[in-house]
Amino acid sequence: MTAKRFFLYLASVAALVAATDVLSGLAMSRYVSTCNLPGDYMKITHMLRSGNEDILILGSSVGMNSLIPSEFSNKFGLTCFNAGANDQSMEFHEVMLSAFIKRHKPKMVVLALRPHDILNKSRGRFGMLRIFYKCGYPLIDRFLEDGGAWERLFLKSALYRFNTFGWRLLLYHFKSKNELADGGFVAKPVVAPPEYTKIAELAQGDPLPKPNAEKLASFESIASMCRSAGARFTVVLTPYHFDYGETRPAGAAVFEKICRERGIEFYDDAGNPEFSPRGELFFDNFHLNKNGAALYTKYFLERLSSYESGRPDATVGAAEEPPACESGSKTIISIIDDDTASVSAVKCVREMAERNGVRATFAAIAKSVEKNPELAEYLRDCVAAGHEIASHSYSHWDSVWNRAGPRDGFADAMEKEMDLADAVFATSGLKPTAFVYPFGNFKGEDYRRQIFEIVGRRFPIAFDSRGGVTTPDDYHPLCIGRFPMRSHNHRFMVERWLREATRKDGDKWIVLMTHSGKDDFSLADLESFVKCAKSLGCEFMTASAAAEMWRKRGWEPSTRPASEYSRVAEVADLVRFHWLYILGMALCGIIALGAVILILRRLKRHSK
Repeated sequence: MTAKRFFLYLASVAALVAATDVLSGLAMSRYVSTCNLPGDYMKITHMLRSGNEDILILGSSVGMNSLIPSEFSNKFGLTCFNAGANDQSMEFHEVMLSAFIKRHKPKMVVLALRPHDILNKSRGRFGMLRIFYKCGYPLIDRFLEDGGAWERLFLKSALYRFNTFGWRLLLYHFKSKNELADGGFVAKPVVAPPEYTKIAELAQGDPLPKPNAEKLASFESIASMCRSAGARFTVVLTPYHFDYGETRPAGAAVFEKICRERGIEFYDDAGNPEFSPRGELFFDNFHLNKNGAALYTKYFLERLSSYESGRPDATVGAAEEPPACESGSKTIISIIDDDTASVSAVKCVREMAERNGVRATFAAIAKSVEKNPELAEYLRDCVAAGHEIASHSYSHWDSVWNRAGPRDGFADAMEKEMDLADAVFATSGLKPTAFVYPFGNFKGEDYRRQIFEIVGRRFPIAFDSRGGVTTPDDYHPLCIGRFPMRSHNHRFMVERWLREATRKDGDKWIVLMTHSGKDDFSLADLESFVKCAKSLGCEFMTASAAAEMWRKRGWEPSTRPASEYSRVAEVADLVRFHWLYILGMALCGIIALGAVILILRRLKRHSK
């Protein structure tokens, strides 16, 4: 084979593989998005798309095989679903609850776990969720992309994401398995009793091991979602068939400490003497059989019903100020929609915000309000619905709000602008509670101070249009980062930035600027950010409400300038996250180009 034919062959193979990958990916993605999936995926799609039960049981196989939903329904008169799945970890439970709770708020959530679930770093069979990548589930995307650079690269390939799904799909059509037959509960058969194994773990007085940081973060996210939904949250470690003697599972002690500190209802039955020694109740050392599950479910329900209405005082207190992370820090997010000038622009952000249970601040240009009575009426309706209006000056003219430096008579011009804006808002029945500087980022300390004095005489708080916030007496960025929400900010970058921000110690106030009236604004990315932030336990407030809370808690403004996520940083992130993929495509392109050149040369020779 000549070199030309060899390169032509390579190019053909690369093109065939790429075409197969793209077409199979489109077909599989279409199937996953539109069809109810069979087998193991039946339970997952139920949770992601249609679940609406009042009692939800989460957990791995120990939860799936130990707690019978029909018994819960009989006891409490509520619908119940067991979402337990084989060999799944805390991240999986967080994803399932996050998707479920967006559609329906349960009255009770039971998290049935194994003791090592808080210590082990393994994510179990989380890879099953690769088929839902980029299907509108931000948490799934987040956890998959956290797998490292190679994982992010492979996720671009459909052959990778669906490599275990195709044969499952074919198998399920030959052998149907209804995972929802008994509300998701799967009974283990009665077999010969397993050996009662002796194990020594944590003795009294031994130091507690540290929980895995990722597992703890997911656990706290689950607890936070339950608090937000007003659901009773219970954690239980189901029985094991091990003889622990005078010791106990190390993970059980860690779970007990975590739940006690957070006021979470907790039951440790891993070594329960009423169940653990009785081999006839177990399928193996880790799972109860159907007889054991029936007995244990009734035993567990009796304790639930006698638990002082299910809400200890500690839990109620914890709901008032939930910590965002182990250090007790809190993350507040305020959305400010910049340059509000039309009803359509306000409406898209307002509907998204209300769909996700948050409120926004709209920085309205007074001149636009003056010319458009419909906008004024709609803004009044926004205020009545709990949103906030901020003044964005009268005209937003660069000749007045010049960020490059002072011009002659700038102070008088600004005072006039402010007077005109105040008059328009008063006539329109609006009362802005904050000010957003047009253009913002004013250069020169003296110039900034003079502008802030002018604004500070009228408003207690003001924000620059790049995400900063100022007090009347001085310039103090109070947010840990500035992030204008625009379409060129790739969604995964935005969410990665948020996760890094929330991991940092200390109380945080993130001011997120949007541009709904501009072509570069992406509502889908904004909504993805909001959902991701809520899943991380962040709290959303209007700008003025957050400022007031800031003052009440005694937070001091930070004099450290906030980092700005620039276009250069975006390009750097694109290269960082996609360099292998770009390199591979470039090589395929070079091979294809070489093949085309060889073919053209051969055709030219034949024509001669």
